[in-house]
Amino acid sequence: MARSTETAVFNIKRWVLDQCHPDVSASLAADIDRYSRLYTACDALETFAGFRPDDDEDDEDLFAELADRRRLLADRLAAANLDRYLDDAPAGLYLAIPYLDRCSDLQALWLVNKTAEPVDFLGRSTSGLAAFESSLCCGDGELLMLPPEPECNDDTQLEPGERIVIGEYSISFDGDSATTHRLTIATDGYAQEWVSVVPRLAGYLSQRPAHGIHSLQRSDRGALM
Repeated sequence: MARSTETAVFNIKRWVLDQCHPDVSASLAADIDRYSRLYTACDALETFAGFRPDDDEDDEDLFAELADRRRLLADRLAAANLDRYLDDAPAGLYLAIPYLDRCSDLQALWLVNKTAEPVDFLGRSTSGLAAFESSLCCGDGELLMLPPEPECNDDTQLEPGERIVIGEYSISFDGDSATTHRLTIATDGYAQEWVSVVPRLAGYLSQRPAHGIHSLQRSDRGALM
């Protein structure tokens, strides 16, 4: 049993290290070790869930406490990873979403200005395509057009290197859909529509090398004002 547990922890740790930026792997090594142990412990409790009485509240409390600790560590590692991978990203405008397995459901949706000029964020709208009982990349299952979110109107200037939160990304809801984000951004006094499509699970499934960082591109609609 001890050997199988040790192997399980090692496999989780190896998987996490594969997700992490090298700098994060070095600076947060202790957190990665704790996350790997907690992940394994939670998996073990979930495996034996069917053998516990329905009124076994003590075990349920224990699982909730371990799961909360795992979630907090996942959030910490996800945020650190996003920071470092953003540092490495080339110049441009980006949407960025942190993620690591078992992190909190609601994650910040960041607008990041990595250009050499200030920009004005004026608003955002979204639409999506969801897949049920299947994966979008498999091509089967039921597809459903999601209703567009209400437009978000704002007027915030971002200096070069700055970023702001412009919304939230739900790992459990948005994570089951490909979402098109349309942002109105003014550069040099002209407002234009900028578009980015974020695949399922913030792109961590189909676009893993992007590490949750999605480039915004000008649409062909031209200047809006």
